Amino acid sequence: MPGISAEAVRLRTDEAVGGRFQVRVTDTGEAPFTVSAVALDAPGFAPVPETPVTAAFVPGRVIDLPVPTAPWTAPSSPDRPSHG
Repeated sequence: MPGISAEAVRLRTDEAVGGRFQVRVTDTGEAPFTVSAVALDAPGFAPVPETPVTAAFVPGRVIDLPVPTAPWTAPSSPDRPSHG
């Protein structure tokens, strides 16, 4: 989406708590926006429901939003069945 950048980040505190990542959101555009929910959707992780948040962004602002994750599962292949 133009004007919004997001990436998954794992901080030391996330490792200590376990089962959590941060979604680092940056307003790269010229207009403010608000984030009302966040979820991590990544290969190898089971989907989890969105986490409600309230985060107001202005151009240049970066906010790390905590999001729970399901346990990681190795992708399956013809030579290796998935475990889960």
